[in-house]
Amino acid sequence: GAATAAGGAIGGGSSSTAGVGDPETIISWNVNGLPPQLKNAWSEFRSFLEKEHPDVLCLQEVRMAAAGPRGCKRGDGQRRRRGEPKCDTPQERSDWQLVQSTFLAAVGSDYSVYWSLADWKYAGTAMLVRKPLKPSRI
Repeated sequence: GAATAAGGAIGGGSSSTAGVGDPETIISWNVNGLPPQLKNAWSEFRSFLEKEHPDVLCLQEVRMAAAGPRGCKRGDGQRRRRGEPKCDTPQERSDWQLVQSTFLAAVGSDYSVYWSLADWKYAGTAMLVRKPLKPSRI
């Protein structure tokens, strides 16, 4: 996936799933924009993750566009790289840097992160699966 950050992991000791098998705890959250959540409420977000330590965390409406050909526009049919954020503008680069330096740095060693970003910034999802959990199906 697009996440390769390390350090500052969200941990909590051993999991009841012992690293293999199906998840036991799944949390789904419409974040209504991941970068604004990280800017305005990172400490609360991090505390929540540390307390709940879910096997799977599904985030909807991350509101980060997928990378694609330079100058691509919404609905133009050009192929996007769904697992990679668009970083063409200073704001997009700043938002991705914030995601990397907070969220991904905190979860990178405990979770595998899977992005499905949309053509336009008003959608997109992220799914985090605790390592080395191996669900039988996704």
